[in-house]
Amino acid sequence: MVRSASWMVSLDYRRAIGDYCQHLSAYLVRVETLAENDFLKDLLSTTQAGNAWIGLTDQEHEGIWKWIDTDIPATFSDWGPGEPNNYQGQNEECVYFYSFKDYMWNDGMCHHKAVPLCEKD
Repeated sequence: MVRSASWMVSLDYRRAIGDYCQHLSAYLVRVETLAENDFLKDLLSTTQAGNAWIGLTDQEHEGIWKWIDTDIPATFSDWGPGEPNNYQGQNEECVYFYSFKDYMWNDGMCHHKAVPLCEKD
């Protein structure tokens, strides 16, 4: 369950993890089921949030998408059409809900800014 989301905060991936979520004793959200994904997409849509980071990355091995806090490969995904794609040869290693594609998942550059979605166990 999402415990903290502030649409006023927009951070790069590293700062979203370290400066924001860890400060809250939390981590970037793991989206592990269709129900959780739909809940988050609805929340983001109804609040008109921009792009929002989730805790999925392939920084360790290209194309192997793992949750940053557990190092466990994702078993659920909601990639937008043609994603993940390392657009124009860029090394896109971090994942966010993409507001311009109905909040489907998009791989993006980790230095881009997005809203951090944090959760606690």
